[in-house]
Amino acid sequence: VLFPNPNFLPRYDLYKRLPLLQNTTREVLVADMQFGELMEGHGGLVHGGMIGLVFDDLVGMATHCLEDVDSPAFTANLNVDFRRPVPVKTDVIARISMVKRDGRKIFFEGRLTSPDGSLLFAEASALMRIAKSML
Repeated sequence: VLFPNPNFLPRYDLYKRLPLLQNTTREVLVADMQFGELMEGHGGLVHGGMIGLVFDDLVGMATHCLEDVDSPAFTANLNVDFRRPVPVKTDVIARISMVKRDGRKIFFEGRLTSPDGSLLFAEASALMRIAKSML
């Protein structure tokens, strides 16, 4: 997990979604965060690689929020589609949802938006694999 740092991630608060019957989106994890100055690529904008890094971290955390996963899991694939630049020091919300599960494979989707959801900054899809030797 990336730890809060005033110049890196001034805020990185993670919230596990409870498996309620009303949670039809299969949302697993919500993160409230702000990108700091050390995540700048150029021109006051967050470097795309840092957004990918955060999605990778969040999908890993989401994997371990699932109640039946107690073994190590690894990112097998991560795709990020950038929709609009993210200025540094901007408040953002990331939402990670499980799409499906197939044996050791767990598929996720993620969205990075403004707090009110009106701006979409990036979308991600990921495939996580539970370690075979640990099953």
